[in-house]
Amino acid sequence: MLRTVFLLCLLLLAASAPKARAQTRRHIWAQATVGPYWFIDEDPIDHLIVGGNAHVTWTPRLGFEADGLYMWGPARDRDAQFALMATWDIFRPRPDNPRRYSPYVFLGPAVLWHHDDFGERGTVSSHEFGVAAGGGVRIEMPKFRRWFAAPEFRVGPDGGFGAALRLGYIVR
Repeated sequence: MLRTVFLLCLLLLAASAPKARAQTRRHIWAQATVGPYWFIDEDPIDHLIVGGNAHVTWTPRLGFEADGLYMWGPARDRDAQFALMATWDIFRPRPDNPRRYSPYVFLGPAVLWHHDDFGERGTVSSHEFGVAAGGGVRIEMPKFRRWFAAPEFRVGPDGGFGAALRLGYIVR
């Protein structure tokens, strides 16, 4: 599965290379993420996610980002996830008619670390590799130059899912 994701990312990169040379300016932005997340077990296990990422555009529609999340669960249940994502804007940017919103999807390999402390019964720690994916909508905030908000839905490498709100700042 990771091989397929890696090959898909390489294919997107190769297909966009001619456009990348024509693009004069790459955009870089940083984002903070917060929201609920649920691991699927007999019953869903609620978590709160907090994290951030750095994003670099490669072409007007293709970008790459490193994404890190920390998850607080019930009692002493803690998780962390790191992913390298390829992002794709659904609509092509148009300088003659800019949009205030931009729907996007993301996909990439991820690793999830899990730690749970059961007190006298001991602790459990594990990690797993997989694919993280999702989508959302970046919404420009015209009164706050360079800022945007992005509600999104995500699925993690463990099969869990969540909803998040990203707040982003365009660095350049």
